[in-house]
Amino acid sequence: MRLSLKNLDRICIFTIIIVVGMCGFWVAKQGVKQKTQIRQEDALYDRGLENMNLAASNLQLLNSGLKAVKDESKAIKEQIPETVEIGKFLKQLDALVKRRNIVLITLQPMPEKQEKYFTKIPIRLMFQGAFSDICHLLYELETMKRLLVTEKINISKAGIGGQCRVDLTLNG
Repeated sequence: MRLSLKNLDRICIFTIIIVVGMCGFWVAKQGVKQKTQIRQEDALYDRGLENMNLAASNLQLLNSGLKAVKDESKAIKEQIPETVEIGKFLKQLDALVKRRNIVLITLQPMPEKQEKYFTKIPIRLMFQGAFSDICHLLYELETMKRLLVTEKINISKAGIGGQCRVDLTLNG
């Protein structure tokens, strides 16, 4: 069987078309693979970016929570000082007594009592003044920044007039 030149040309062209078609198919397949891989990497990048944004917002929430806790801790430390800051309290007490026209008879710091988390400093106060002034003084002592706990209070009438005498023991 002899092949004619025309048939040989057709076989070569057909072979070239098949090879070019296979190469084109292979290139298209590689392009689709690369596009798929790029889409997957983009999706992974987007998820990473979302996670990073979420982490940043969580960090902001944690920082604001930490600031709130620090502020609250500072307020508690002002109410219950770590060290014995009785001088500052005595200055505040003196100013309150003078403002209310109350006569301070005695002020006796008593021995400290050690508790589990803090130290109690009992202070015995005796003072005399008008009942309304004493009520205002007691309210101001109760609402001042330093935490004070009334252990004992005795209010009695002091002689003639509207004067009262108070014997008060506070834990500061």
